[in-house]
This record gives sequence, C-alpha cells and structure tokens, in this order.
Amino acid sequence: MVADSTRDECAIRKVLRDHLKPFEVGDVETLLDYYADDMIWMLPNSYSDATKNEAREFYRAAFQRGDFTENRVEIHEPRVLGDWAFVRCTAKGKFIPTGEDDGPVRGSRHLYLFRKEEDGRWRIARDIFNNPDQE
Repeated sequence: MVADSTRDECAIRKVLRDHLKPFEVGDVETLLDYYADDMIWMLPNSYSDATKNEAREFYRAAFQRGDFTENRVEIHEPRVLGDWAFVRCTAKGKFIPTGEDDGPVRGSRHLYLFRKEEDGRWRIARDIFNNPDQE
C-alpha cells in the first residue's frame, strides 16, 4: 500500500506540474484533459459552480485576451485516499494582455480533489480556489 500511495502521489504531482504547460501555448483541450469530465470549479466569491464546458469557454476567452507565462505551482499536503486524493497548492504566474509587454505576477490558492479514472490516470475532479491578489 505504501508503494502504491507513493507512486500515486508522484503521479499527482506530475499532473499538477504538467497541467501548467498548456497555459504557455494556449491549448485549451490539452489543459482540460487533466480534468475529469464531471469536474467542478467552486468559484471564489460565488454560490455558483462551473462545469468543464464553462471552464472551456473561460479558457478560450482568456487565451484570446493574452498569454500566461512563468507559471509555477507549489504543492502542499498531497494525500492519497484510495481512488481519491487531495492536494493544497499555490499557483503563480503572469498574464500578459495582448499588445502589452509585461504583466504582474498573480497567484491563486487551490484545494484540488483528484480521482483516479478507469484509464488509470489521476484527473482533477474538483477545484476549490481563491485569488488573493484580486480580492
């Protein structure tokens, strides 16, 4: 069990690092492949949740408005509980609007709930987050 847990934790850490790559090239579909089909975003400052299709539209619009660069993630407290896991994270990076030379570093805090899918991949099933820099 310990070996499986360690292997799963490593796989989840890899998902979190790798899911930043599509941001750099504006690849919505590759980005969303890291999420379960029934994923839910619990949006900050809202009683509404967002689905995968709503996330798709959000990212399409965002990638048209500018570029995400210098993305990084700090991973805290990964815990594997069978086919589910949770991880606290801090993500930081820049969003540079089209036509501008630079942008500020912004961050978000996340509590990700992962689920191991039938294909053996860990995917993000729930993303509960806030944006401290924008409050």
